[in-house]
Amino acid sequence: MSWELLRHKFKIDNIEEHIAKRIITIEGADSDYTPAKRRITEIGVGDISNVAWLDGVRIIANEQGLSWCDTEDGRPTTTIRTIEDSDGNRLDIRTLGTCQYANERVPSGEFSVVGIIDYFGGRYTLRIINKLIL
Repeated sequence: MSWELLRHKFKIDNIEEHIAKRIITIEGADSDYTPAKRRITEIGVGDISNVAWLDGVRIIANEQGLSWCDTEDGRPTTTIRTIEDSDGNRLDIRTLGTCQYANERVPSGEFSVVGIIDYFGGRYTLRIINKLIL
């Protein structure tokens, strides 16, 4: 994948290109890029900092209808929302208050999402890239 494709097709929230180039290794041609399809229960150490595609998830019931980010003093703040699969397995989505979609409502119903797996606060989390919610 070229940096040009990464920048325009898979924009990564809040990581400047010169920093991303130090921590992200790009191998192969643009056409070789495919996010790894994962189930929540399959996510492990080997997935950290890699792009994953999760199908058939939904926002947990008590967070449906909310925005991706809560607000503090009228401004979006970094917020954790939680998705679950049909078996009730859960994964946190950590959304930065500075992302472009911070004030948008979370999706209702079942959806698929593509993001980078992180490990934050002792738990695996997902950071959505390029607002890839399908």
